[in-house]
Amino acid sequence: MNAGSFRNCLVAASLALAAPAVTWGEDLARWVDPFIGTAATANCHPNACYPHGLVQAGPTSGTGEWKYCSGYQLADADLFGFVQTAISGTGCPDLGDIRLQPFAGEGENARKTAAKADEKASPGFYSVRYPKQGIATEVAVSPHVAFYRFAFRRGDAARLLVDLQWGHCEKSDVATHVVSCETSFPDAMTMTGHLHLKRWVERDCHFVMKFSRPVAARQVVPRQDVREKGEWHELDFGGTDGEPLLVKVALSRTSIAAAERNLAAEVPHWDFARTAKEAREAWNALFARCAIEGSDGQKTTFYTSMYHLFIAPNDISDVGETPFYSTLSFWDTFRAAHPLYTILVPERVPGMVDSILAQGKKTGFLPIWCLWGVDNQCMIGTHSVPVIVDWFLKSGNGEWGTGNGDQGMGNGGQYWLSAYAQIKETLTKPHAKRHKERWDLIDKYGYYPFDEIRGESVSRTMECAYDDWCAGLMAEKLGERGTGNGELDESLKTDAAFFFRRS
Repeated sequence: MNAGSFRNCLVAASLALAAPAVTWGEDLARWVDPFIGTAATANCHPNACYPHGLVQAGPTSGTGEWKYCSGYQLADADLFGFVQTAISGTGCPDLGDIRLQPFAGEGENARKTAAKADEKASPGFYSVRYPKQGIATEVAVSPHVAFYRFAFRRGDAARLLVDLQWGHCEKSDVATHVVSCETSFPDAMTMTGHLHLKRWVERDCHFVMKFSRPVAARQVVPRQDVREKGEWHELDFGGTDGEPLLVKVALSRTSIAAAERNLAAEVPHWDFARTAKEAREAWNALFARCAIEGSDGQKTTFYTSMYHLFIAPNDISDVGETPFYSTLSFWDTFRAAHPLYTILVPERVPGMVDSILAQGKKTGFLPIWCLWGVDNQCMIGTHSVPVIVDWFLKSGNGEWGTGNGDQGMGNGGQYWLSAYAQIKETLTKPHAKRHKERWDLIDKYGYYPFDEIRGESVSRTMECAYDDWCAGLMAEKLGERGTGNGELDESLKTDAAFFFRRS
């Protein structure tokens, strides 16, 4: 099949997915159950998310154990409050930044855990009640902003704990993962801060927090452990008159000023319902790309799976910047998720590939598992390679490009030739900071001997072989286009033979 035919088939397949009757504006989000996968060690969370958004805001019920990779367990009766970031479905913990715990009483016990009731979640929204405290919490999100509505009993003082030490991590890191913490209160209705953190990856988190009413009193709570760097702030907003306390938390990985701009661009208002509605509309626009016929249970399974597909990868760039995608767990996603992105959201895939290549230039090798722009090198193989090659082939070997003029062959094929050069270097040259691959052993034996590689020798051989085959296929296709007359470019012909043989 030639490139043009494949493109036509790709478009036809996309249309066919929506072939059953779907009315534009239909609320397909009603079929999604974010609580699926939140029990045992499935490690999903019910947080409010925006498609591919940076913020994933919602409840946290624990940390310090492997079962709290996402920070939440459905079976837990109590919550520790609400965090602004989380990872869903991974096998390692991280994020869980900036814990907010509303409370109404006095003293240390009032700001600890709270028994939950009436917990609800849907795409872009989460809510829960603390019946004993008489507090109800709702959260909605935009890509960079978490928007909270805290309702207190009339007459109770509205109080909020801002815990900057909290995080989803192993027990050994609970007290030490915050490397530094800086906060300020520019005015009575604003708090800003910068956290430097080191858990699974080392990263920065900047935030701006806006309150709908001024802080009447505040105090810094003494640290629980002398090793802690993260601050605890107890904020008192005074007695309530029945009006909820609204809080907006905007994030950026680059600066407080960028977080301010993200907030101003996405949620400049105090209309909570508007933010929740806009998030649900964004999800429904995605869900409308697929329609199925079946039972209610089958629709719940399908659309919840589709929902999980678009929680990540996350665009971690600031508003107005070129998209940069991270939370890329390639070993988990290269087989099915990324090929499905090419069908359901092909407009996003060029940005994903660009992000992969940019990450590779940053580290010197193509990424393995990236979180917040940092490669943690978890798992085996370099499965960003098949993701790149899959899109190269589906975009017509560069014949028709992606519509943005950047990834086609019209510029002499430099984009894809440069991408291939990164693949070749990654799969053939040793890197001082690369943890797992030994190309000298692969080249010598054609596999990883178990006496040289103490663990994963078979699986690593298999994963590397698949990446090699993909590299060989790209070299072959690029070579055929290189001369313009269907003849292989000799250097690429040699490369193709090398990678096919090694695979």
